[in-house]
Amino acid sequence: MGTKEKIGETSEKVRKRAEDLETEIDEGAKDIKEEIREDLRTGLDLLSLCPDSLTRIVNSRPNTLDS
Repeated sequence: MGTKEKIGETSEKVRKRAEDLETEIDEGAKDIKEEIREDLRTGLDLLSLCPDSLTRIVNSRPNTLDS
């Protein structure tokens, strides 16, 4: 096998690996997005259970916007 063939073969392997990594990254990002959505839903569900408590907490915090 000549140098050009080896380079071509190596280039093809690198291209294939890059595609595989891109797919893995895309799948990982989708998983992370879904986990974040689930966490947000859970947080919103918890907040909806105690709106009065949340209001008291927010109102008791010092207003840092005035400083």
